[in-house]
Amino acid sequence: MLRLSTLITARIKSAIRPIGLRYLYGVNHDPGVFYVKLHPNDRAVLLYKQNDRVLDMYAVEVPKKHEGKGLGRLLAETAFIYVIVRNYRMHLTCTYLQRYYETIKTQQLSAYVVGPPHLLTGPHPVAMFPTVEADRLEGMPDPADTKNRFNKD
Repeated sequence: MLRLSTLITARIKSAIRPIGLRYLYGVNHDPGVFYVKLHPNDRAVLLYKQNDRVLDMYAVEVPKKHEGKGLGRLLAETAFIYVIVRNYRMHLTCTYLQRYYETIKTQQLSAYVVGPPHLLTGPHPVAMFPTVEADRLEGMPDPADTKNRFNKD
């Protein structure tokens, strides 16, 4: 029998198509930060604070010259998998992470989210792994992408 984390991890990975350069980068982890080393001496980062078994993910930052490569999504995906594998919980303070979560949300994944309150209300998907259209994920902007930031007008 497959573990829940394996199923969710597989769903996240299958929902996101490989996008150009994003798979050339490896994600590193130090306490409080997931990061991708970029050339020259730049970093894309996802910052969090840990309180017991809850990670408060409060920021995703991608240098301007590296926007549009999917680095924000790569960091979010890695952090979510980290939480699932370790059976932690996450509080998504960062609005980019909130939007990413809303895009890939499942009942199983929602069990790991403890806030903010507006993410905890509303309907939950009924299907175990509802279909996520690739276009919805492709349309997710990188956090620093100001021309597409959180609105489609």
